Amino acid sequence: MNYLGDFAADETIYFYFDSFDSSGGSVTMTGLATTDIEIYKNGSTTQRSSDAGYTLLDTDGIDFDTITGIHGFSVDTSDNTDSGFYAAGNEYVVVVSSVTIDSQTVSFVAGSFSIENRFMRGTDSAALATALATVDTNVDAILVDTGTTLPATLAGLNDFDPTTDTVANVTTVATTTTNTDMRGTDNAALATALATVDTNVDSILVDTGTTLPATLSALNDVSVSDILTTQMTESYSADGAAPTIAQALLLIQQTLGDFVISGTTVSVKKLDGSSEALTYTLNDAVSPTGTTRTT
Repeated sequence: MNYLGDFAADETIYFYFDSFDSSGGSVTMTGLATTDIEIYKNGSTTQRSSDAGYTLLDTDGIDFDTITGIHGFSVDTSDNTDSGFYAAGNEYVVVVSSVTIDSQTVSFVAGSFSIENRFMRGTDSAALATALATVDTNVDAILVDTGTTLPATLAGLNDFDPTTDTVANVTTVATTTTNTDMRGTDNAALATALATVDTNVDSILVDTGTTLPATLSALNDVSVSDILTTQMTESYSADGAAPTIAQALLLIQQTLGDFVISGTTVSVKKLDGSSEALTYTLNDAVSPTGTTRTT
């Protein structure tokens, strides 16, 4: 049996069926009239008392769009001639009885349907809508006011100290407004709220209580070229102490380019070319294999 689906009340439902001769070929039937259409409710053997609301498609319901063997009709469930017959929460079977096909009298089930009688349909629809509205309201309440208080602005989060501050001494984040699924009259309020969030996020990024650039674009003021061309201050690490990167670079430069060897003593000069930056002692004056820093 062809189940057409679960429909809302007062809808028009369309039924299509086909006819064949004894050899299996499509054939034109005869005798279809609205009085041949019978509808039964919830398994009852009592058919609908009225034929009002039944319409043959393509004028006579036979050979729909001139296609041999294809037929159809519609049922308007808004027709209340048989008062109360069509109602939410019910099942219906539609029978055609009877027509002539290939010289034979034929009756058959054209299909079945229901009216608001499936999951999340019918009489539960109103209750479901109410439940969803309650959930929506409660979610709004959770998001806007969880029974605690939040900082007046996002920037205020910088001032929160979890070791000393309590939820009680910070202010409410925003005033609760009526929520209508982010549509309608709340659009202006939403736009204002988003603009406030944007401003406060800017405050967090620009000033977190530390010394960052006045604006993020100020970071562009320091380039790789600036770093590579900045002059180092002359300084040498003490004997036995790890040098800074600048001290190590300067020491390599002077050791390779400005030193004096006398016997087993190697004197590395400072930038002025005369003062000693440090000295090394060779382990042999002729064929040294190692050095020791002495100053």
